[in-house]
Amino acid sequence: MDTPRGGWWHPEERSTAAGRWTSGRAATFARMAEHAAPPEGDEWNESGIDELSSIAGDTLEDERQRGRGLDTKTASLAGATGVILSLNATLGVRLLTADVGRVGVWVERGAFILAVVALVGAMVAAVLGVLWPQQYEVLERGQLKSFTQPETLRLSRTEVQLAMLQTTAKILDEERGRNDRKKTATKWAAGLLAAGLVAVSAEALTLGIWNILHH
Repeated sequence: MDTPRGGWWHPEERSTAAGRWTSGRAATFARMAEHAAPPEGDEWNESGIDELSSIAGDTLEDERQRGRGLDTKTASLAGATGVILSLNATLGVRLLTADVGRVGVWVERGAFILAVVALVGAMVAAVLGVLWPQQYEVLERGQLKSFTQPETLRLSRTEVQLAMLQTTAKILDEERGRNDRKKTATKWAAGLLAAGLVAVSAEALTLGIWNILHH
């Protein structure tokens, strides 16, 4: 395999070529490809670059599927939390006026407040942490338009793959960081939902015990 020679990739031409491309978005893609050029005397390993491109693309798709999975799980958590919160707000208020004894009243009140706080917290974590629209890293319009520029069209297949590897790595880093934050928010939502369920159960359990003991 031959090392690319002449033009943008030749050492003597890089400085003047870079000067011509510094203005406008048409330079973006080509500058990325320049950074991917091999050291002097080295050769491209085209089969290796093909494999790396495939691995990078598969890894990015896996990360995006992970994000979609977190979105689906969190949406289900948010839906369940909303239903439980609504039921607790309507039925739980009635329990606050039930005759459950002096101790039971305070248990009911504490459990009701804890349930509402936990369930609202779960909703906030789910919506703001995961379901709220987020900005995604993609190729900009200017970069896509640069694909039709003569400087970009002169790039070889290998040079384009190397440039896209850099772009994929950047997007993957953004996706992974975003999904890690989503994972943390989903854990908080699930934990708060569990706490809310325990509090709601405490409300029902208090009323049940009082009725068993006094009726």
